[in-house]
Parts: sequence; C-alpha cells; structure tokens
Amino acid sequence: MTGAWTERPVAFGPGGSLIGVLTSPSTPVTGDARSDQVTVVLVNAGIVHRIGPNRLYVSVARALADEGIHAFRFDLSGIGDSVVHWDPSVADLTAMTDRDIGAALDFLDSSDVPGRYVLAGLCSGADQAFRAARADARIVGVAMIDPDVHRTRGFRARQVARQLGRGRTWQKVLTLQHPWVRRAVGADEGAAEPRDGIVADSRDGLAADSASLGAGALGGSGSAGSESTSGYPEIIRVTTLPPRGEMERAFQRLVDRDVGLLCLFTGGLEERYNYRDQFLDAYPAVEFGDRLTLAYHAEADHTFSHPDARARTVAKIRDWVRSTSFRSAAARADDDQTVASATV
Repeated sequence: MTGAWTERPVAFGPGGSLIGVLTSPSTPVTGDARSDQVTVVLVNAGIVHRIGPNRLYVSVARALADEGIHAFRFDLSGIGDSVVHWDPSVADLTAMTDRDIGAALDFLDSSDVPGRYVLAGLCSGADQAFRAARADARIVGVAMIDPDVHRTRGFRARQVARQLGRGRTWQKVLTLQHPWVRRAVGADEGAAEPRDGIVADSRDGLAADSASLGAGALGGSGSAGSESTSGYPEIIRVTTLPPRGEMERAFQRLVDRDVGLLCLFTGGLEERYNYRDQFLDAYPAVEFGDRLTLAYHAEADHTFSHPDARARTVAKIRDWVRSTSFRSAAARADDDQTVASATV
C-alpha cells in the first residue's frame, strides 16, 4: 500500500477457486468523471502467474492506479494460486479460459469499480483477451502485447535478409546443413514442413490434437476436447492461428463496435514479427481508423527483462488507457445485441 493506491487480494469464481489482486486508487474518481473511467483486467501471460514476467503486470496495475484507474490481475485456473474447478460442461482449455475471464468480469461487476473493461495481456494472454472481447459487450478495449499474427511478404523479405547477413547461415550453406540447401538437394524429402501460424500453447508447452482448437481460437464451434483417463478435460493442444479472413472479420467487428485496440510488439519474437507495420499488412481489409494504436518496441525482449524497456511499455499502456476515448456505457444495450448475434 502507498499513498497513491491500495491492493486487495480476492477469491472469486466457481467455488472461490480463482485468486486475484484488485489495485485501486487511494482516492477513487467520483461523479461525472467516473462515467468516463474503465477498469483494466490483466490476463495471464502463458503460465506466468498474475505478477507477469519480470513483474510487468504489477507495474502496469500500479501505474494505472496512480492515474486513478482500477486494475485487476488474476490467475486463470491451474495457474499461480488459482486451482482448477472441475466442471463437466467445460470441454477444453479455451472454454475454461473464457469461463474464468467471464467470472472475473462478473466479480468486478459486483465491486465498486467502473463497469467498462479493458482487457490486457501478453502472448497467449493477448490472444485470450482478443477472443473474450469478441464475445462480451462489457469489454470496450483490448491491449495486446506480442499476439500471434499472420506473416507477410514484408516479414519474409526481412527474415531472409537477416539470415543472409549472418555468418552462421553461410557456414551451414557451405556444409550443406542449411534447410534451404537440404531441400534443394532432396535431403529432407518426406520430412514434415513447418506450417505458419502453428504455435504450441504456452500454457502447456506440449502439443497434441491440433484440430480441435483451430475454429475455437476465435470462439467458433470447434470440436470439444477429449477427456483424459483422469476424467478431466484434455487441455494439451496446438493453437492454430485462424485463417486471415476470419481474423480480419473478427477485428472489423471489434472496430465496428467502437472497441479500442492497442497492439504492441517487441523485438523478442523476430521469428513471428519483425517490423512495425506487419500487423497492418497482415490485415489490409480492416478499416481500423482511430480505433487502433500500433507500437513496435524493437529493443524489448518478449519478457521485458530490461528495466528501461519494461518502463517504456508500462508508460505506453498507461498513456493509451488514459487518452483513449472508449465506448460509453450508454451504448451497452445495443452492443449486447450486436455481440449476441455475431458469428464467425
């Protein structure tokens, strides 16, 4: 606790199985100014518990509270202090995560905080926040750090140029060990080719049964997860990035609902994202307008291990939340109907 903010641990969700920390300004905003406020909800980055990598989420929550903004960081089921609450209706990891995020918003609805929510997350947390925003009208903004996006021609050109500039690449070429050479001479004939958009779910670190989450990644139908021999839902998956067209339609629906978007990328995942405008080039059909804020922090690694890079990112998120005009609460009723009727 400081003079600027207070922190309160809470248990909520099914059977009180989920644990979170609500960071609140010591002097909450009241009156007309409160109607313009949002509450920021931070979604786990992979299996890192609610403090975030290198305490990034703690820093974000406290920086927001310093500006009079409530922030809630919590652990999804099976991460940190939250236990897995068995529910036979929850088919897989995707459904479990959706349930947990919904439970967090339900808890906040019953708390003394503004009832418009901005979801924020890093890596898998960004993807989960994006999916939740499409299904819940209470969410008026999404801050995504290093989400998975499609590769582009610009990405591949930069990737090849960077590889050609490395001495190790030429060493492998000369010794016939480089994949380019091996494919050219047929040495890798019959080997499985890597596929774009396939990444191991960072909450598991293992990969199996990629088919079930492909459609479900955006909240589509998808097939239900199989049950393990223990009777618990199978949650080991390969997350498949949905087709480009589906992603464009999903982003356009958020923009049409006036949802604010912050997409912040680091230089720590060059194998997936290697230039600032890759996001725009990946989804050219989306008319983002002023709903999108795009940032590329090339000096930062994926876990923000350097204090300066971490401080810059915290400031970016804080300033974006503080300066963005999010959809008003008066638009909720219409938006509820829009979300309920939307399908992918």
